[in-house]
Amino acid sequence: MGRMDDLADDWQGVDASPGVAARPGVMARLDPVEGRVGTLEHELRPNSGRSLRDVVTATVAPEPSLLAATNDTARTSE
Repeated sequence: MGRMDDLADDWQGVDASPGVAARPGVMARLDPVEGRVGTLEHELRPNSGRSLRDVVTATVAPEPSLLAATNDTARTSE
């Protein structure tokens, strides 16, 4: 089997065979990763008041210098 065949198998996935477990393709493996990234993005952006970002903002709000530092960090990471 050539390298291009190996690449195609990795991309599309391989069905199970006797003694060998099935391997999902690239798209099937990326789907859960995209979901996890979406969850992280939700937590890192101000939104409904329940994200981690909102909690940090509320916690440091009494200290303006800390609030400015967290806002600067958020702007540079976007």
